[in-house]
Amino acid sequence: MNVNRMDEWLTRMAPYRGRIAGTLFGLLFGIVFLIVGFWRTLFFIFLVLMGYYFGHKIDKREDLVSIVFRILPDKFFKQKPPF
Repeated sequence: MNVNRMDEWLTRMAPYRGRIAGTLFGLLFGIVFLIVGFWRTLFFIFLVLMGYYFGHKIDKREDLVSIVFRILPDKFFKQKPPF
């Protein structure tokens, strides 16, 4: 009976696997910086939200390279984006 519940849960979560993975990555990466203090906590929250954002983009099958080119100004790149 527990196997059926696990299969059902995994089936429900499959469309969100990028968001879940991105959030977990942001969470794990953020814990490294979460030693003490208010600013580190804000930075931790920022990393979790960025992980969720990029995970959401992965779920929508968007190209992460084009997202980075849209976010960062042109002065960060030696050549123009390919689009």
